[in-house]
Amino acid sequence: MQTYLEKRQPAQKMARFYRMAVMPNLFGEWTLYREWGRIGQGGQVRMDWFEDENQAVAALVTLEASKRQRGYWGSVTAGGKVTPQDQPAAEILY
Repeated sequence: MQTYLEKRQPAQKMARFYRMAVMPNLFGEWTLYREWGRIGQGGQVRMDWFEDENQAVAALVTLEASKRQRGYWGSVTAGGKVTPQDQPAAEILY
């Protein structure tokens, strides 16, 4: 499972992203991979390890809810399918 969120506020010249993914590692554990930073630049990375997939997905869902409360919006990718969610039309910049 993957999630990509953005937060844009042109008045403050803010354009940030937050990417999360749950994936297995080589040791039979599950990793929650998180990357965040300014859009168009490399971000900071953090990886957290969990004993099973359900724990990692639960952590991803909790973090995603927290980010959405702080004004991030975006799309969720599950099994290769991208579905837009909560995208405010007034804040889309091209």
